Amino acid sequence: MTTSIHPTGRRVRPGAVIAGLLAVLTLSACGSSSDGSSDGDGLRIVSLSPTATEMLYAIGAGDLVVAVDSLSTHPAEVAPKVTKISAYEPSAESIVAYEPDLVVISDDMNGITAQLLAADPGIEVWQGPAAATLDDVWRQITELGDVTGRRDAADDLVDSLKERIETATEGVTAPAGTSYYYELDDSLYSLTSETFVGALLAPF
Repeated sequence: MTTSIHPTGRRVRPGAVIAGLLAVLTLSACGSSSDGSSDGDGLRIVSLSPTATEMLYAIGAGDLVVAVDSLSTHPAEVAPKVTKISAYEPSAESIVAYEPDLVVISDDMNGITAQLLAADPGIEVWQGPAAATLDDVWRQITELGDVTGRRDAADDLVDSLKERIETATEGVTAPAGTSYYYELDDSLYSLTSETFVGALLAPF
């Protein structure tokens, strides 16, 4: 990772800031237990989004999940529910076989929403695109809390994450006009301020 140098000569490692923030956002490490709401009782969920899968478990809705895609391998408790279903080329037939009430997706790959509704009009589909900002993360957590009857736990999780971010970034500042080059890997692939990581760096 490239190290930026301030005009003052002080070295700044944006990667260290990002690593700290992403560690805070590791939802499986701060999951909440069910809030006791019965609204989601009996709900059967198939998740085709690794991020949403972690969110579901973090708000105590993991017991409602009956199957997840091949990449949803976190938290560890989800292991028995990992399938060969691809989130990139999802099969409506394979998904419907789990008799879900709710299917959670990140992107409508292969028009899977229409396929599912054609196969079973009673299925609900929730879509949570890749977050571009922390506000997107908070919104998706609370939306999943609403659809699973775990809103109290979702609100608690959001409050906890905000507090942990505030603690992790307390005292972290940079002179006005500081810019960063964030290198993702040795292929020199970078990102812009319009991305999620860019949004995380924006306050610094």
